[in-house]
Amino acid sequence: MVHGVVVSTNDMHDSHAGTQLIDLVDGNIESAHGDGAYDTVTMRQKIKERGAMAIIPPREYAKIHPNNPHLKERNEAIKFIEDGSCQGAPPTGCP
Repeated sequence: MVHGVVVSTNDMHDSHAGTQLIDLVDGNIESAHGDGAYDTVTMRQKIKERGAMAIIPPREYAKIHPNNPHLKERNEAIKFIEDGSCQGAPPTGCP
């Protein structure tokens, strides 16, 4: 089911369009999925404010931000990947 559409030009970052999409959805949001382009503090904060889970992989050179509560799950995913726990895991078991 489509809940919203944002058409953008090539000079708009995916995460900016993503935050607009989150605002278009009425009611509860269970989760928001995206690729690494959506791995921004603003996007994750917007998703968290709606009570949803962000299913977004951290970018390749992502850094842990321990003092930002909106990035708790992201920080855990980074630690999981850095520990090597992700190697050989099935796709559903690897952030």
